[in-house]
Amino acid sequence: MRRRASNLLSSILGSCAAVCVISGMAWGMLPSPCSTAQAETNKDPAQVLLAIYKEVREFGFRETEDFIKREFHLNLDGSMANREEHIVVLSHAYGNGEKMILQVTTFGENVSAGYVRIPVSTCEVTCLIEGNAIEIQESMFDEDESRRLFPEILKGIQDEKKLLKRLNPKR
Repeated sequence: MRRRASNLLSSILGSCAAVCVISGMAWGMLPSPCSTAQAETNKDPAQVLLAIYKEVREFGFRETEDFIKREFHLNLDGSMANREEHIVVLSHAYGNGEKMILQVTTFGENVSAGYVRIPVSTCEVTCLIEGNAIEIQESMFDEDESRRLFPEILKGIQDEKKLLKRLNPKR
């Protein structure tokens, strides 16, 4: 009985260690806002949005859906007080191409109700995409914000894809 309990405890601790290592890899792979933003700020925001579209498109459709919706939690502002921003990328057929909506929800420092964090702002950009052509229809981001934020989102999505491939190499 003691031996079985000892084996069970060893198994649980081993699993916890694996989760910690994986979690450490996940946190270590999140983009550093300063380095990513500084390296990519000269790129055209529309072209970065097209790259985001292509990255998310690779995830593919879920079985019962005719659209692609993916959610990401990325630390874009570097503040540990509000932890991370919630990113939603939605893409669906529209005319001869596709429409993509990128939504970024930010949370305030110390703004929560129990375990639920309360958002302080939500901004989105809507694009029409046909092949490699992209047209920004509407954006709640100004030019400077777009040049700083979109490359960080792209880098975060790419890093999350790498992590998912490590966790599930069959994908």
